[in-house]
Amino acid sequence: MLAYVLLGLAAVSAVSADCSIDMNKDLPKHKSPLFLEGSELLLPVPEGKSGVLQIASGQEVTLACTGAKNQVSKAKAAVVSATCDSGSKLKVNGKSVAVADLGCSKTAASSLRVTDQSCDDGGNIVELGFEVGAEWIKLVDLCHQVDAGHTLWAKHTVKGAALAGAEVESKRPSFTRGDKALYKGYNPDNMYKQANHKKMLETALGKAKASELMGNTFIARGHLAPDADFVFGSWQFLTYFYANVAPQWQSINAGNWLATEKNVRKKGIELGRDLTVYTGTEGILTLPNAQGVATPLYLNDDDKKIPIPNNFWKVLYDAQTKQGIALVGSNNPLLDSEDNLLCKNVCEANGWPTIRDYRKGLIYCCSLADFQKAVPHAPKLSASGILQGPQ
Repeated sequence: MLAYVLLGLAAVSAVSADCSIDMNKDLPKHKSPLFLEGSELLLPVPEGKSGVLQIASGQEVTLACTGAKNQVSKAKAAVVSATCDSGSKLKVNGKSVAVADLGCSKTAASSLRVTDQSCDDGGNIVELGFEVGAEWIKLVDLCHQVDAGHTLWAKHTVKGAALAGAEVESKRPSFTRGDKALYKGYNPDNMYKQANHKKMLETALGKAKASELMGNTFIARGHLAPDADFVFGSWQFLTYFYANVAPQWQSINAGNWLATEKNVRKKGIELGRDLTVYTGTEGILTLPNAQGVATPLYLNDDDKKIPIPNNFWKVLYDAQTKQGIALVGSNNPLLDSEDNLLCKNVCEANGWPTIRDYRKGLIYCCSLADFQKAVPHAPKLSASGILQGPQ
């Protein structure tokens, strides 16, 4: 099978571009095709507050609209060849067409593949990507425990050389199961409804504790590989599979964890090159019930599936310098101390913020070596030093 490798900025900028396609002015809204040159996905070059796809005069590219009964408008085909004409116009079937008129008939569809490759703690590798003809373009790996309905980690690449020029996509798709092998016997849509959370918390913890929690926050779908880490709208939509989320309290999801995700993107853009990112979960959030008994929490309380994690984490790794760091975020909005950190906090010593607004999620940092000792399913990366925080 042909391996698809994302095209680096150096390769894009090495040509003399005669077509310049603005990512936020020239692309079809919500329905951009995939842009490829040969076997490689094209990336934009950041320019001002946007980015541009640079294509040389006469350079041949491929436009692909993935998914059933999807096709490139003006071409009436799912996959078409085009060459640079001028400005933001491409030549398709001998005719000059504005890129804005070369959108897909519907949003380019992403796919989820459950593989037979094993990973940590009885998990299976699940891949998120695009099917272009007979080829598979993979963007995310997940280590997913099928029986538990739980993902241990997601791995993706922040394209630091291009991310500042990303398409700004305001539309958000619905979350989807993606494969009938996942979440058998129950519907993850129902598990994430607030009525289910209230019932589950009252049963597990009692009405008083449930009221305390639900009165201040609620359980959200916490992205592992975040949509904003990806360059094109179609790539961002790819993150909306249930296997790429875990239960996260909204005060944390929209609070300090969001700030952490932004810091990761800031660091990737600052580096200007690929940054490997693993995002994972650790433990099961356990709170005392009305009798003071420590009680682990699951969205599917009846079957003890879709556990609510005790912590979320990110491991960042710069392959060029072999430096890395783990960023840990508590998923307990009732946390009141820092007595049980997974490992020694090294944030301040390395330019990352420790964020101590507990309701919005305690954030701290660990060296990769210490983090790997504390979390058995952490990625087995060998770091020569600690990745410094963004400036």
